Amino acid sequence: MYSIAWHSTRKSLGAAFWPLAIIIFVLSIIAILLFGPIGMIPLFLAALYWQYKVVAARKNFWKTFATEQGWKYAHGGSWKKEHALMFYRGHSKKIPNVVTGELSGQPFRIFEYRYTVGSGKHKKTYSYTIFEARFAGHFPHLYLNNRHNSHSAGRPGVKIPLPASFEKEFHLFGPEQYEIEALQIFTPDVLEALLQQQFPYDVELVEQELLIFTKGSIHSRTQLDQQLRSATALIKILSDKLNRMRFKPIGSHSHSLRS
Repeated sequence: MYSIAWHSTRKSLGAAFWPLAIIIFVLSIIAILLFGPIGMIPLFLAALYWQYKVVAARKNFWKTFATEQGWKYAHGGSWKKEHALMFYRGHSKKIPNVVTGELSGQPFRIFEYRYTVGSGKHKKTYSYTIFEARFAGHFPHLYLNNRHNSHSAGRPGVKIPLPASFEKEFHLFGPEQYEIEALQIFTPDVLEALLQQQFPYDVELVEQELLIFTKGSIHSRTQLDQQLRSATALIKILSDKLNRMRFKPIGSHSHSLRS
């Protein structure tokens, strides 16, 4: 979105863009030399304007995409309605852009999510773009960790053994006593299909939803199309299983990874 914001700013200012940028920079240097920290006000105002352009570019990007797909756009959502493990981390949680529609016959959403951990000099903010599909079936809370990306929910629940050829690529986690249900979904043919497609993301199943976590904000339509193709492929692979599955709670054992 920074490149989109950059081109949008240049277009809106026209021929005045570079002269104005140079004038602001020179005046800021002079002001800092003459007045100290208070002289940074012009740079501060320029930074605020830039942030405004980035937010506007991101909003326009998602709104245009939703219109092209015949889907709906909302400028924001509530993280409190989400069930995945990520939404129980950190603070300052925000969902700034949401697109909803239907993909491969399933209710579908794409949304951005940001949260912060720590404070002061130890503060760090994480950004994700999340693809989510909803199914008619019921299944336990499962987490498939792709071992070759930087995202991880840690070791929730119990680790479910996979065939050796897949353990190198994935770790599968589920609630205790629900190993059979987990392996009914993530069967060798499903895992093999993910390997063949070089599927690079982590996947979580929770409360009739499948979520795919892609780290960072999307910066171009090409990047979005690539990630959407991966999400579509996974939904097609799992849709029959997840729409038909009807698991039964096992005694007093919770089917959630949050317990």
